[in-house]
Amino acid sequence: TYGGKIQREVEQAGCRWTTASFDKLLHLTRNPFEMAAVLRAWAKSARQFWRICKQYRPTHIHITNMTYFLYVWPVVAWLSRPVIFSLPVPPDTDLAPFKQRLSNFIWRRGVQRVCDLIVCNSQYTLSQLLEVGVETKKARVIYNSCPERAVPQPSRAPRVGPVRFNIVFMG
Repeated sequence: TYGGKIQREVEQAGCRWTTASFDKLLHLTRNPFEMAAVLRAWAKSARQFWRICKQYRPTHIHITNMTYFLYVWPVVAWLSRPVIFSLPVPPDTDLAPFKQRLSNFIWRRGVQRVCDLIVCNSQYTLSQLLEVGVETKKARVIYNSCPERAVPQPSRAPRVGPVRFNIVFMG
């Protein structure tokens, strides 16, 4: 459903692309039928990703969030390719006790073991990563930055008065 703009850009660059389905959000539930459906969706996604890796033979795998990591974890754990995990959102550190232990386990036993490099976008994100037990030797901070515009664009945005107290909200 998503990624139409990216697909067009990839096609314009003359590259191929494919997709894997992520039919169901991974979650824990006490309903055994729902949990079975979640596990089936997880297995389906992993099989599709495995087929894609066999077909494309990637030199590197770049994972952009925890949800995608969870879907492909069974596959990337067995591949002999460098795995880079971009961490745009810090790991949760204030979950309920059982969920926090599970989350910390996934970060330490999953992400830390499987990924060759974990890229954080801030020192805060790195500190949260350390708080859940991930070692620093695999983590790096690369700050996000907006590109500079080559030519300033005209704007109808109101100007703020430098001698007055101003509050600006961007949402």
